[in-house]
Amino acid sequence: MATQPSVRIRRHRLLVGGRWEDPAERATINLHSPATGEVVAEIAVAGPGDVEETIRLAGAAFERHRWRTAFERAAEMERVAAVIDRRAPEIAADLALEHGKPLAEAAGEVASAASGFR
Repeated sequence: MATQPSVRIRRHRLLVGGRWEDPAERATINLHSPATGEVVAEIAVAGPGDVEETIRLAGAAFERHRWRTAFERAAEMERVAAVIDRRAPEIAADLALEHGKPLAEAAGEVASAASGFR
């Protein structure tokens, strides 16, 4: 029988323009494990300014990447899959804690996510 990973409180920030940042308003919420009720993560809450900046940066990124070839895009997707594969144990442990699910089930979901980028 798989055991739940040990609890460590993770701090999740906002991904804005390819960088991890704190929200402008410094708002957060606690994420509780449905299995134990323990706080397992602190999640950043984006405010209106954070959302507007993210949309602006996404539009700029689209303009830079919209003319990439299918081969360039496929190579980028493969790089994403490789990162997921490399971090699979860590990602699966986080999923198990945050969703209260067995570690084996979380590991299967991570593997499926990586394959979706291939």
